[in-house]
Amino acid sequence: MPTTLDQIDALQTQALADLAAVSDAESLEQFRIRYLGTKGALKDLMAALKDVPREHKPAFGQKANALRQRIEA
Repeated sequence: MPTTLDQIDALQTQALADLAAVSDAESLEQFRIRYLGTKGALKDLMAALKDVPREHKPAFGQKANALRQRIEA
């Protein structure tokens, strides 16, 4: 399970670095699509929830939702 939580941490690190590089409306929209779009990284992450063992789903879900909220903010 640590690998999956590590993936969330890595995605957060990458997302925050990409967000820091946003300099205009167009790059912000590209960021939004990359992370929050229908084929975005967060959607892929949430799809991986089905493969997470039952006992780890609450921690995975909480961490993934916290990341989504942070990116949306």
